[in-house]
Formats: sequence, structure tokens, C-alpha cells
Amino acid sequence: MRDIVVSDELLRAIAESGGDVRFVNADGQVLGRFEPELTMEEMEEIRRRLNSGQPRYTTDEVLKRLRSPPSP
Repeated sequence: MRDIVVSDELLRAIAESGGDVRFVNADGQVLGRFEPELTMEEMEEIRRRLNSGQPRYTTDEVLKRLRSPPSP
């Protein structure tokens, strides 16, 4: 893998994005993605939620609920 040193301006843009970044050229062609690594705190929160015993729902279950008419 090759390391590329980014400019301070690009680093600020990535930091301010708050998440995944898609890199495109001037023609809009996708060159790649940047996905930040999870921090230890984020991993601990994921583990806590998985072990919480709270109900979990599949994507299909959530979408079905969102598409259903509102309850009176």
C-alpha cells in the first residue's frame, strides 16, 4: 500500500465531514472512499449495545414500520 500525504486543507475537509468521504475527480468519477476507523470508545459503545438485552430490529422490520400508516 502506498502512503499519500494530504494537504492541511484536505485534512480539514475530511475532519469536518463527520464520516465517510468519497473522493471524485473533476469529472465526478469516483476514485475511492475514506472510511475513518472506529475509536476505542465507539467499539465499547457497540459492545455495550449488543450486550444490553434491548430488542433489535432488522432493516426490513424498520422499513416496514416506517412505511405503515401512523397509529391513531
